[in-house]
Amino acid sequence: MVYIESWEQFQEAVEGLYEHSPVKTRYVTSYRHCDGVLVLKVTDDNLCLKFKTDQLADLFKFDTLNRSLMNKMQNRSAADLEAAQAQAQPSNTMHAPKPSHTTKGPSKGGKKKKGRR
Repeated sequence: MVYIESWEQFQEAVEGLYEHSPVKTRYVTSYRHCDGVLVLKVTDDNLCLKFKTDQLADLFKFDTLNRSLMNKMQNRSAADLEAAQAQAQPSNTMHAPKPSHTTKGPSKGGKKKKGRR
């Protein structure tokens, strides 16, 4: 596995990899506090992309990439939305029972009583 040196190349490659195989793509981050190094790894089992940085400015770029990938992961096609809506509508209107346990209210504060001697 070779590290990609340029952030722009890494970001383009990651987004392309995700668009090519969104189901198989995995995204892993690891941070070594003792070294102050952030490592990003994106793979789909056929191709592995890695980027390593110790710069604070790259951390903000990482946040932007993370948001971009999350937005892509949340978007769905029209067929997916219709299927999700059909599953969300129950066939009958039965509600789940309420829990039967009760919780105690807040305890009264104060000092503990000392035992008599």
